[in-house]
Amino acid sequence: IAMTLRLPAGKDIEDGPFPTVIEHSGYGTAAPGNLLTTLFGGSSDLPTPDGATIVGSALAPLLDYASVSVQMRGSGCSGGAYDLFGLPTTYDGYDAVEAVAAQDWSKGKVGLVGISYSGISQLFMAGTRPPSLAALAPMSVTTDIYNGTGYPGGIFNSGFALSWVKDRVSDSQPAPEGGQRWAREMINDLGDTKCLDNQKLRLQTLDVLDLIETNPFRTPLLFYQRAPGRWLKRIQAPVFLTGQYQDEQTGGNFPHALSRLEDNEDVWISMQNGVHNDSISPSTITQWIEFLEIFVAKEVPEVPAIFVGPASPFKALFGSRSDAVEQSDYVGLSDVAAAESAFRGDNPRVKLLMENGAGPSGSGGLGATWQMRSAAWPPRNAKPRTWYLGDDGGLGSGKPARRSAEKYTADPAARPLTNLASGGVNSP
Repeated sequence: IAMTLRLPAGKDIEDGPFPTVIEHSGYGTAAPGNLLTTLFGGSSDLPTPDGATIVGSALAPLLDYASVSVQMRGSGCSGGAYDLFGLPTTYDGYDAVEAVAAQDWSKGKVGLVGISYSGISQLFMAGTRPPSLAALAPMSVTTDIYNGTGYPGGIFNSGFALSWVKDRVSDSQPAPEGGQRWAREMINDLGDTKCLDNQKLRLQTLDVLDLIETNPFRTPLLFYQRAPGRWLKRIQAPVFLTGQYQDEQTGGNFPHALSRLEDNEDVWISMQNGVHNDSISPSTITQWIEFLEIFVAKEVPEVPAIFVGPASPFKALFGSRSDAVEQSDYVGLSDVAAAESAFRGDNPRVKLLMENGAGPSGSGGLGATWQMRSAAWPPRNAKPRTWYLGDDGGLGSGKPARRSAEKYTADPAARPLTNLASGGVNSP
């Protein structure tokens, strides 16, 4: 398995041990170059990771963490055969946690970070219960990638989900003839013979497209082990999970499985209106940093100056207006125990962040304006209601005397193809 160690900004290996996090993904994760260099228009002598790995490959080192980018088996320069969230991949995650935690430069307990692909993988990894796992902070996940995202409502998702799987199949082809860009560059430009040797099992890769097409229903033997939501109940480490209801990539079905975390007392969930990338927003980033500092680094939280205020990197990274990132309220507390006590007192189990996109930075800017809080999910005071389509096309609580029908014709020209500015990190 290919891994790249990224040290805290400005630090050498002799400055350790460091608080350490892992990002495990099948994107171009372990490419050894500096992602921030290329994101801001520079060039790199080494192949750089994909922008979708920004949490582990760029943000974590800026927060003074050692970050280990782990390349999923059967992709990039890792050996083995690709099988989207099959058991070998899941238990690679267990081994990665234990191997990294045993290194001299690590403090001995590690955290998991990442958005989307590397957020989903955390649910599997934590479900294996590695003893050296300190905490996990998944962003923008799905809890049923094959059926929930692949067949939302039982209808085949021939849009993003299909194109995403096709890209993963392409990535799993053997390099240098095919496969990921960084693997081709490592072999062709840098003469990496280990990367070349690791391509040998690629022709045994499971045909994921065939698996999906021939199993449109929930085939337990195939899909239960590959459904991240089923691993939630096994997670014992502290969890900080963020996600959006209108997630245009992984879908909005993930809240249905969050009740599987009910036996874990150390869970904090932040949900909001918004799209896939909004997990990395001013409304959640301070609490995310506080969580990692308390439960992984075991330090009193302090948000680095580069993240605080209107000049934070989010505008540059996402091409969007952004509310100011706030400094932690716990700066200056006497010790981490005091910070943990304050964190627990300030943060309910569930936050519902409302009107994201309507904050002080203006319409469309990152940031929520108010929030609802709950001690449980689903909220205990929530009452389900049934709505019916009326004769006039409206919704009502009364069941109509007869069935009615309405027609809908999609008009792709009615709105932009994307709500994200070009040049931003737009495809985790």
